[in-house]
Amino acid sequence: MSRLTRDEPGLHPVLPDDARSLDDIREGIDGIDRRVIELLALRLDYVQRAADFKPDLASVPAPERVRAMLDDRAEWAASLGLSSDFIAPLFAQVSEWFIRQQVAHWPDRNPVTRESKSGTTSASGVDN
Repeated sequence: MSRLTRDEPGLHPVLPDDARSLDDIREGIDGIDRRVIELLALRLDYVQRAADFKPDLASVPAPERVRAMLDDRAEWAASLGLSSDFIAPLFAQVSEWFIRQQVAHWPDRNPVTRESKSGTTSASGVDN
């Protein structure tokens, strides 16, 4: 029995139980993979936007938030019959990569802080 309905956006119109050929299956899997990638790109947008709300670079990793997030993902997976042995390392890798992206992006979103670390002062009197 499928967990999805035909109304799920971006998914192939044939559900697994209704598939009549390997092509139906492959189209469904390709549609899901495309949607997963689109959602990861959207997640990156959120992660980069989060940089605007972080007071300093040291606050980016947020290990307490990561631990809670990973625990939640394991619970969500279990509720859908997926193994936490699969989901936990997957989301740990996802989280690690996105944290690296936010670390790299943080100075671009916080130019005053970046500039003040260079030790020079602009005409406005702000260190840069």
